[in-house]
Amino acid sequence: AFMPFNKLVIFALSLVFSQLSFSAACPASSDTTTAGNGDCTITGGASTIQLNFNSGFDSSTSVTAVDGNNGTTLGAQRKLSFIKAAEIISEQVQSTVTIIVDASFSALSCSANSATLGSAGAVNNFGYNSPAPYGLEDLTFYPVALVNAISGTDVDTDGNGDGDGDISASFNSDIGDSDCLSSSSWYYGFSDATGNEIGFTTVLLHEMTHGLGFASLVDPSDGSKASGIDDIFSNNLYDNTNSRNWNDGSESDANRASSATSVTALLWSGSNVNTNAIGLLTDGFNDVDSDGAFESGDKVEMYAPASVESGSSVSHFTTDATPNEIMEPSYTDSLYELGLALYLLQDIGWGI
Repeated sequence: AFMPFNKLVIFALSLVFSQLSFSAACPASSDTTTAGNGDCTITGGASTIQLNFNSGFDSSTSVTAVDGNNGTTLGAQRKLSFIKAAEIISEQVQSTVTIIVDASFSALSCSANSATLGSAGAVNNFGYNSPAPYGLEDLTFYPVALVNAISGTDVDTDGNGDGDGDISASFNSDIGDSDCLSSSSWYYGFSDATGNEIGFTTVLLHEMTHGLGFASLVDPSDGSKASGIDDIFSNNLYDNTNSRNWNDGSESDANRASSATSVTALLWSGSNVNTNAIGLLTDGFNDVDSDGAFESGDKVEMYAPASVESGSSVSHFTTDATPNEIMEPSYTDSLYELGLALYLLQDIGWGI
């Protein structure tokens, strides 16, 4: 018999019922909608995503339709941007169990020159004693949405049919205020943001991908594992200084902490990312033969700044990635595809 040994609640970066949708269908992102909190579902070719608009989507402030987003209130444009992101993910990431996203706007960390745009993560992470079910690794944490997808059942429900969230995502409501990036603003359109505009749909894709499992549970400050055990993301992190993965029994906490601040020696070992980076990346990787081209045997670099950056270190691709990747720690430009992040999700167990 197997038992879950722990349920770890992390808010990062934080039954058959589940396979059915109890919410109305969302309008298409190309349509229009009204402001208002509530929920709706997107059904794509690979999965169904339920969007719970918990707060900040009821603003009736009038706005002008922009670049494919036909909402005429702030709340409506925010919802349609979310729907656009969910449409993209639901066509690529496979699950027979509805993926439930709890979304809200709130006042996140902000100053005149910098701001936290959004923060998201798996609501719960599950691991199992040996022998682990569903083909999961023994004694290894997985984000709840991924366990649901692999098992084909909702492992985290109270059974009342109201839908327990899998991903919790919060976005900065103050962007553009006098004390919060006053020269910037959210861009809710579906084209290229210009000037100091910040593409909201791009940020949504980034944060929802964190919630799907693009996140390490290891403390980068001291290299310690959550509850002392592995997590599926960190199992694919490679310490190039010591030539071993983070879940190698010979890899110490100190070595993990050192590679987390090594700048260039923390790599991704998963084969799907590195296969699909061949011929794509021109920078941001360990170039084994120093010829400037990503080839078989090279590995993508992860974000490992010399000083730990809480919420950013380890759980992103390097900022040197060229061309830009959506899962870099800083907003770069308007991106509407998951890029190498899709293959990272595949490396940790998602069907794509």
